[in-house]
Amino acid sequence: MLTGEVDTSTSYYADEMNLVKVGGHSQVNALVNYDWKRTDKNVWSIFARVDNLFDEEFYTTARASGDSDGNRRFDNQDISITVNPGMVWTVGITVTF
Repeated sequence: MLTGEVDTSTSYYADEMNLVKVGGHSQVNALVNYDWKRTDKNVWSIFARVDNLFDEEFYTTARASGDSDGNRRFDNQDISITVNPGMVWTVGITVTF
């Protein structure tokens, strides 16, 4: 079974004063899963998942709460940013018995 999903986030402000705006983004994810029964109660499943299939770069979090660089101005240099990790692969096997 092949499953796909699209996660979209609109732009938002990183601060309470609405001075620093962070752009929105979209991310495409894909999952392949194969299940088979070995017995009536024994089910095996192999899966592979790719998050951020097209390796888009975007901020997962951006926050600002004050003049962190001490220049007496609140601007985009005061943001604490976490960038997404890029394309992420997950593979595994599950067994139910």
